[in-house]
Amino acid sequence: IIEDVASFEVFRNTESLEPAVREILQSNDCMLVDASLGHRDWAQWMKLVGPTIVTDHHHHNSYMVVIRKRRNNIPAHPVQINFGSVAMQVNKVVHDDEEEKKEAGSN
Repeated sequence: IIEDVASFEVFRNTESLEPAVREILQSNDCMLVDASLGHRDWAQWMKLVGPTIVTDHHHHNSYMVVIRKRRNNIPAHPVQINFGSVAMQVNKVVHDDEEEKKEAGSN
């Protein structure tokens, strides 16, 4: 976990990251978390930490990057993007092991 990420903007364009950082992010399961969600006293926290740390619900240092190491490498095959009529349909999801089976059968 990388805590106190001051801006999520740096992660929007991964091409701008150092190659080693990009490799870590692309080789593992990663997510960006806004830990301020549901803060019980946002106004008081803003006063306490000041405008250099927090200006609004988008600009603050309470983001964190959670990195979970993958047990297996993802095979080098095109990424499946579920969009439109395929999105949110469980029967349309292709799992990595199914892709491997398809590739093995075609060789």
